[in-house]
Amino acid sequence: MRGFRLVFVIALIVAMLLSSAATAPAEVEYGLAAQYANDEGIQAHPAVIAATGFETPQWAAHSFNYSRPLPQGYQHTTNQSIVMSGTGCLEIQQTAGTHHPYEFAPSIPASEIVFVRWYRRYEDGYDWTQHKMPGVYAKESSAQNGSAGVRPTGCDKYSCKLFVDWDAKPAFYSYHPDQEGIYGDHFAQNVGMPIVLETERWYCFEMMLKSNTPGLHDGELKMWIDGILTGHIEGLRFRTCDTLKINEFTHSAYVGGNWVSDRDQKLWDDNLVIATEYIGPMANAEDSVDNPNNGENPSDPDLTPSTNALSQAGSNSSGSGCFIGSLTPMMPKS
Repeated sequence: MRGFRLVFVIALIVAMLLSSAATAPAEVEYGLAAQYANDEGIQAHPAVIAATGFETPQWAAHSFNYSRPLPQGYQHTTNQSIVMSGTGCLEIQQTAGTHHPYEFAPSIPASEIVFVRWYRRYEDGYDWTQHKMPGVYAKESSAQNGSAGVRPTGCDKYSCKLFVDWDAKPAFYSYHPDQEGIYGDHFAQNVGMPIVLETERWYCFEMMLKSNTPGLHDGELKMWIDGILTGHIEGLRFRTCDTLKINEFTHSAYVGGNWVSDRDQKLWDDNLVIATEYIGPMANAEDSVDNPNNGENPSDPDLTPSTNALSQAGSNSSGSGCFIGSLTPMMPKS
């Protein structure tokens, strides 16, 4: 009987320890953004490809050398009750009965691994009809290589962007040669408890696509929400040709597939950074670390592309330049 009681007590203690570990709050991972208070000067980091704080209406030209018209529904706003940081942000209008706004997709230097971090906020009463979010493409030069509903061959294209479904849970949407159907695969959050989005608050989103080694299934996808890893998909095969690399960024907020927006509604984006290393959330000025230029204003109000990144973006970064700690994430203005 004593032996049975001892086993029972040990089992109870183990169960309590496992339960405590499972419910312990995940720690925020900080990356290169922790060196730059409010992202000021972040474009100077050698891993940064492009960055914008959406401070002026000319943000796309300043940050991406993009001169074509932006999608219908994209507006610059200086409404300080909305702006996350700085003096401006991007306001996105979704229109009832349409897919609008369509994506904005500038070219970026060819890279094996890319991280995209941005802040997004949804208006009160937002309807969570399936819609896409930012991400990256790898495309060869064929005019049809980006077509939806076409399975990649391994030498023409691959991609990943985040999307939000009707349940308000962000997930991955990825085109790759081994996908189940003609449209991209959906991969749900698989680390910790899934995050369900709320309206009227800013979220820090980040996604990573790491290309596979041709001949191997070692491609990866990662997703962070507010600096916490919520999704990690491994064992993917994106390509068979080593010349096919990530070479396009997509800024997306459209309602896709066979669906359209159920109502006129708005969302807002701020502080977008694209890099070849983990970026992480912004930190407050008093918390940013190890940056002698901290507090300097960028030479361009919209954070011009990094010339260092433009020359080095082809390198295959491990993306491991992050740390876990107790910095204070940048909080939105009240």
